[in-house]
Amino acid sequence: MQLRVFGFLLLTPFVAAQTLDLPLTVEETAGVARVAEPLTFGVPLPKGVVRDPARLLLFGPNGQPVPAVFRLVNRWWEDAATQLPSVQWVHTDFFADVAANGRAVYRLKTSDAAPAAPPAALRVETEGDRVTVHTGALTFSVNRTGPMLDAPGLRGVDFLLRSDERVYKASQWPGSELVVEEQNPLRVVLKRTGSHGWVNGQDRALDYVARIVAYAGRPYIRIIYSFVNRQGREMSHFV
Repeated sequence: MQLRVFGFLLLTPFVAAQTLDLPLTVEETAGVARVAEPLTFGVPLPKGVVRDPARLLLFGPNGQPVPAVFRLVNRWWEDAATQLPSVQWVHTDFFADVAANGRAVYRLKTSDAAPAAPPAALRVETEGDRVTVHTGALTFSVNRTGPMLDAPGLRGVDFLLRSDERVYKASQWPGSELVVEEQNPLRVVLKRTGSHGWVNGQDRALDYVARIVAYAGRPYIRIIYSFVNRQGREMSHFV
């Protein structure tokens, strides 16, 4: 995916009477039209303007509120003498519509209006060693051990590597862990950690960290898979 969110570090927002109106430009650079494309980005805010992140709303190019989630990252602690410190930085999740090779300007404002509702209810259910996610357009499960995914088109999917003429699989390591790392009305992140094990369940090769990301109302998932080398004899072998 090639999308950029920019402008908030270069443009001075209009700030008056504790209000905020900050333009955020989303640019599409891959030549593919985007419809409800999930985006996550950070926004720095002026000191003394926003004290409650719940007052932040994101407005689309048509001037209407769009579903967005704001996560407080930091506050301006030096202005805490008489009241709650103002918000210095937030992370934002939302879905963007951008024409191919085009730009769309969204605006971050303070408002007491009701936020826009998510496109669908995102539900997460945990039962034993399995976490099931319902996005409204897709249902899938992630297992703590064994095959990682039970999803349409990906049932029993495994991750493997070849080393020393052996094939090591993520499903063959019995000590894997699974947690719901992040969850909000628009996005959920499941994190499974473990090792690629040999068939005997004792020997292992590289470790891994797998993050499975799903979005409200969207019919797909994203997998971020990292290989980690902790098995070397020296610290310099760590990757």
